[in-house]
Amino acid sequence: MKPVLLTIDLQKDFPRLFTLLKPAAKLDASVRELTSFFRRRKLPIIHLLTLHKADGSTWTRQMKRDDFRICVDGTDGFRELDCVGRRPDETVIHKTRWSAFHGTELDRLLKARGYDTLVLAGFLTHACIRVTALDAYQRDYDVVIARDCVDTYDAAHERVTLAYLSRYVARVLANEEIFALLGTPDRPAKR
Repeated sequence: MKPVLLTIDLQKDFPRLFTLLKPAAKLDASVRELTSFFRRRKLPIIHLLTLHKADGSTWTRQMKRDDFRICVDGTDGFRELDCVGRRPDETVIHKTRWSAFHGTELDRLLKARGYDTLVLAGFLTHACIRVTALDAYQRDYDVVIARDCVDTYDAAHERVTLAYLSRYVARVLANEEIFALLGTPDRPAKR
């Protein structure tokens, strides 16, 4: 198992524009715990950030139709949440669509580095997390969704999404279960 953590859209615009389900402090603590685990184990983290141009040239049809501005270059809303604590040696990839694979170099980079297990954390569970998980599965990656580190504004859609993904596509695990799966220096990974 060669794991990598993908933080997806953990940016200021998401809690600013949507009423998310988890208390901010709880999500913040869970993300800090997960990223700290990866960093202590010297496991890679890749940050996927939505980035749209102010001129609208990268916007989706819905964004144009509704004049819905999110994660626009140069705005505070594009910036990552403090809980991510990105380090200079961690890879950043910008995206313009829900899937972290769409129009990005993510798949090429993962394959070049030999990563086979993707742990997904971020916003929104029923949108970017779901579509990225499906695209990862279609590319034959082992997918883990960090249940404590994903959030959305739609409880019903999140329940359906996680139930479907856990049945067919991914393991949906709490942080402690991820730590057990990946192992710690004094406890080998579960196989």
